[in-house]
Amino acid sequence: MNITLQAPTTDTRKTDRRKTAREGKRRGSSASTKRRMNLIRRQVKWNLDVIEREYVLVSMIARDDLIRLLRLEAIAPSRCTTAKARAEAADNDVQMLIAKEVIQHPKRVNGKYRFEVEPLLHDLRLFAEGKIG
Repeated sequence: MNITLQAPTTDTRKTDRRKTAREGKRRGSSASTKRRMNLIRRQVKWNLDVIEREYVLVSMIARDDLIRLLRLEAIAPSRCTTAKARAEAADNDVQMLIAKEVIQHPKRVNGKYRFEVEPLLHDLRLFAEGKIG
């Protein structure tokens, strides 16, 4: 009795279909998301020099410090009336930038999420100029 073992073959068509949303139709951003990104872009453009000045000699910046220096709480939606809600909205804005691959994922160092300053500044500069995002 001769038994031959074959590796299971994978169907790449199914995988490709799963990777694209709705069989090749990519869903575009909603109008509110585009408005929000433009608000964030203006805020980054206005406050980018603060990060360049404050973090010249430092290699990493904490996520909380990034939110504070970019003053993202100032552009929280009007429904955010408490300080906690404004902080959560600012954190969601940073998460949207990460999800849209405008900035790189932070690294976890000593229990806090931190961004490397050089790539972050480069990405934020391009985002402020409208070249990415």
